[in-house]
Amino acid sequence: GGESQVDSCEVDYEQLKENGGECRLWPSARVDLSTVEPVFRKHIDSLQWYSCLPQTKSFNIDGRLMTEKVCRCCCFPFTPNPVTYKCEHIKGAPPAPGMELLEKELAVK
Repeated sequence: GGESQVDSCEVDYEQLKENGGECRLWPSARVDLSTVEPVFRKHIDSLQWYSCLPQTKSFNIDGRLMTEKVCRCCCFPFTPNPVTYKCEHIKGAPPAPGMELLEKELAVK
């Protein structure tokens, strides 16, 4: 998170690659679902908990320009804007509880 409730979260790019794809937060082998019946595990694995996008950040360290790749993620029913990396409500998705309290920040239409 950042200064605002609608800032997307920043997640380690390399760590998420371990889940089988670029900025793939879920499903994750780090979560043990072995006690869950296979038919239910399939449904849990297919849940879209998060939406994530890659971002290349640039910063200056002792006069040297450095870049770092990170993932910017938002929880459902939001997705990161690819330009601002702010969480935006997914068109057609149900409203999130308390979403009306963030109307100005979310620019809810």
